[in-house]
Amino acid sequence: AMNTSPPTRAQGLGLREFLFSQLRVKITLPYLILAIMLAVVVTFTATQILARDLEERFTRRLIDSGQLAADTVVKIEREQLALLRTIIFTEGFGAAAQNRQASALKEIAQPLVVNARADLIEVVDLNGGALFVMHRRADATRGDDYLYQPGAPYADWKIFSQVATGQLTQGNDKFADIISTPWGYTFYTAGPLKVGDKLVGVLLVGTYLDTVARRIDKESLARVSVYAPGGDIIATTLTTRDPARAGIAPAEYERILKLPADQVYFRPALTDAGTGDFTEGF
Repeated sequence: AMNTSPPTRAQGLGLREFLFSQLRVKITLPYLILAIMLAVVVTFTATQILARDLEERFTRRLIDSGQLAADTVVKIEREQLALLRTIIFTEGFGAAAQNRQASALKEIAQPLVVNARADLIEVVDLNGGALFVMHRRADATRGDDYLYQPGAPYADWKIFSQVATGQLTQGNDKFADIISTPWGYTFYTAGPLKVGDKLVGVLLVGTYLDTVARRIDKESLARVSVYAPGGDIIATTLTTRDPARAGIAPAEYERILKLPADQVYFRPALTDAGTGDFTEGF
């Protein structure tokens, strides 16, 4: 038989609670979805802002490191110029070069070179022949550990020819260059040796390029790589790099050289594992 009795009080309360809970869900659910969407948007926006901020800070850091690197190279060149001038203007040095007196050249230059902690000096006649040479040993543990054995075709060096032929650049008779030598790539500064107004030889003061790279690394707080024309790495402080694999293409090298002085070129760089886990700024 059909139960036609009216609903009890408990049944009425249950129905109202059910309807009220459904209504509450309908009211609350859109706000909950909106809150979730808002949280996602805020999180995404904050992440993007943070990422851009980190990228900008990283870019500024690379630019600052690049400027510090340039300043360090200028500082090294000034140090080499200071030693070059000290040796050139020491009484009797020019005459000793003119008379090809290696013992006199050594007596004058050796204490100055050791005191300045210079890596290399080359005293060369106008034909490209070595008169006196000091090269710090690459594995030297003492400040006075030098070799005295010349062994380079100095006449083939551009900066030697510039000085030996009396060339001037904006009135300056001293030149600097990175040179590939039998003892490795070296950053040289060259100047004239004179007796009175007569040019009698060329003096070169140099720093191993690996030493230059380490100094730049220390003073700029950034890892450093030096590239030769053509894109090959000739010095680096990144111990995880394989120079044979980490160079840049010649076309890319030329493109970087043509960039304005105030523009920085960035590219991902490879470690010896082949992964691009850091960025280089040129």
